[in-house]
Amino acid sequence: MTDTILHEIDIEEICETVESINITEVKENILLDMSNQLKEKFDKIEHLEKGIRKKHKSLIRKVLVIYGLIKAVDKISNENVELPIELQSIIDILNDTIEDFLEQEFFPPLLDH
Repeated sequence: MTDTILHEIDIEEICETVESINITEVKENILLDMSNQLKEKFDKIEHLEKGIRKKHKSLIRKVLVIYGLIKAVDKISNENVELPIELQSIIDILNDTIEDFLEQEFFPPLLDH
């Protein structure tokens, strides 16, 4: 048989302990900790967003360079040089494709209301 040891509970001691806890300070510490965690997450998101914006600008530049090259080849092929029909068809398809892409991604049509 195990002996159960019973301790007398001192209600006054418990009340003093509870009174000594500064609830306002605890709340402030919790709030400060939550604020710090939120700031860390915000800083991480801001860093990721900057990287995405930089990558986006780089992609736009490359698309515009491709667009310029396609337009130049199209202009040359239409003015000065007789190309085989297959090559001219490829140039026309490239031109139409890049123009459609730019219209959809950068200059979407306005919706009529």
